[in-house]
Amino acid sequence: MIRLDRPSAWIRVALFVALAVASVRGLYRSAYDASSLRITPDEVEYALGAERFVRLGTFDLDFEGTRLPPSSMPWFSVGVLAPAYLLVPNEIGAGVYGVFVCSLFGLLALYALCTRVGGAWGGTLAVLGVLTLGSYPSVAQYIMTDAPSVALVFGALWLFARMDGGRGKHLEWWAAGVLIAAAFALRSVHLALLPPFLWIAWSSSVGRLRALIAVTLPTFAIVVATWIYQAHVFGDWSRSGYQYWMSVPYDYPELVWSPRYFAHNLEVFGNARIAVGFGCLVVGGVLLLLRGERPARRLVLTCAAVVAPITVFFLGYFYFDARLHLLAETLGFGLAGIGVAAWLPRRVRELEFAPLLLAVGVVVFVERDYSRSNARREVVDEIAARTPNDALIVSLNEPIYLEAFEPAGSARTFLALSRDVEFASKLLTPVRVPSPEPPPRNEIDHRCEGLRRGGAREAVLFTANERPDLIEDALRAGRRVFLDRSGLDAAAAEQLLGRHLRFRGPQSGHRLVEIAALL
Repeated sequence: MIRLDRPSAWIRVALFVALAVASVRGLYRSAYDASSLRITPDEVEYALGAERFVRLGTFDLDFEGTRLPPSSMPWFSVGVLAPAYLLVPNEIGAGVYGVFVCSLFGLLALYALCTRVGGAWGGTLAVLGVLTLGSYPSVAQYIMTDAPSVALVFGALWLFARMDGGRGKHLEWWAAGVLIAAAFALRSVHLALLPPFLWIAWSSSVGRLRALIAVTLPTFAIVVATWIYQAHVFGDWSRSGYQYWMSVPYDYPELVWSPRYFAHNLEVFGNARIAVGFGCLVVGGVLLLLRGERPARRLVLTCAAVVAPITVFFLGYFYFDARLHLLAETLGFGLAGIGVAAWLPRRVRELEFAPLLLAVGVVVFVERDYSRSNARREVVDEIAARTPNDALIVSLNEPIYLEAFEPAGSARTFLALSRDVEFASKLLTPVRVPSPEPPPRNEIDHRCEGLRRGGAREAVLFTANERPDLIEDALRAGRRVFLDRSGLDAAAAEQLLGRHLRFRGPQSGHRLVEIAALL
């Protein structure tokens, strides 16, 4: 009988293919389905920034003819998303294909890592655990940095295991340095990867200096490039787009991170997948520390060193979201897979067909439901189908998002309904206001009056409820005006516009209703 950690070549190939097929099924999402860009402003900035970079050669956003820099750095949009828009132009959701490729690489890297440390059982259980129980597949279906950055971490950890405590080849050190820098560029918290690599580089008996340079230089290059970009775009190397767009909280560190956020953020463990992932992280780590071999124990300690500071940071972070803990959750399934494999009875470990049958069974019989609301894209389709080329559209969806779908030559214009609309809700702060007066009420007081008095200005000049005369002028000029009432009833629209609306035609069954007059 062939032992599981040394299965025959065709079994290894078949297992890899089965897990790859399962991963593709779990991660894929069409560009149309992804084009709702529901996570605002992040998805909108990433996608539109990349699309404009490919089409116009500029990394910016167009607000009523004024070009403004996104809050995000260009590394994700240009490095990950732009190739997808080159291959699939004229589809705003195409960026999801770049995320898909990175996310697929991540799962295969996780398989390679867990197989190296825990054999075929370890790799198989890790990947299938992520696909059937984890949130990684659903997060990977958004045009966001979360899954791609975690994927890069998996690639770096695979190299860490290959280098066996510092005995890496010169190219492996450079590859590790590039992966660390790329993960850091997408999510700055993944700088936590660097200390374990610095430790093994310092411990290396051969080529210590070359290893240290290879590991650190790419990250240093990203830091310098970031400073240069910020100095050029925002006029200050130390201020980012987040401070420019959201001075509150990012200009005031005490609002960004504080122990007072702990109590609320601990609620993240009420999310079933996060709770299971962290539970697997602990249980898998304990199993490997008790029974795993030296590479497995080293991996446990490395994962702990990477995950612990990231978890503590996000528990004190002002913004609450379960996806911020994606790395810890997914690594939990990896360690659990290796840990279970280490404790399997010998006769089970020697069944070389078993992991393959398990993987094929998941491909054939298990399918998770990743259905998402596509309401925003459906609004776009309804606008194209039901409104004339010169219509004025009033909406709670961001005008910049709706405009992105307009064909060349379109004369439609879009108006944010109120300051509750993303981007219209923000004040631009070109220069930090040291002591806003009055001060921010809380960490999400983006429109703090003290910022306005200190020189902040509107990102979007006006909204429909502030300027109902724009609707009246359009109607008098013979233009047709439509209200996108997605998430809004007519009474709320009347209140926001400060007038009584009179609609034309049927109002049921459509997201768009035509405004006949403001009385």
